[in-house]
Amino acid sequence: MVIEYLFLGIMAATTGFVLSLLATWILAYFVFEVTFIPDFTPIIITLIIVIMPTVLTGLVNSRRVYDRPALEVLTEQGNINHLLLTGPQPALLSPFDCFSLG
Repeated sequence: MVIEYLFLGIMAATTGFVLSLLATWILAYFVFEVTFIPDFTPIIITLIIVIMPTVLTGLVNSRRVYDRPALEVLTEQGNINHLLLTGPQPALLSPFDCFSLG
């Protein structure tokens, strides 16, 4: 699970930085007409700072899964999904019941 959250943090941070660098380059090139040269040291430090909370939050939120056997977790999830999908059973009414005369 750590690797999953690590890659999630890497993808999120990388996407944010790529988009921000692209926007900064476009702004520098087309608006200010200057050459944009990024400094990668703060970018790498910020990547690490963004990845760490992603991994920690994922591990804290999934600790309940680690404490129980897999079958128990899957059974509980199946019961929740069944309730969410079926919901309360509606009464059998036709679309014309609101127009009934009696």
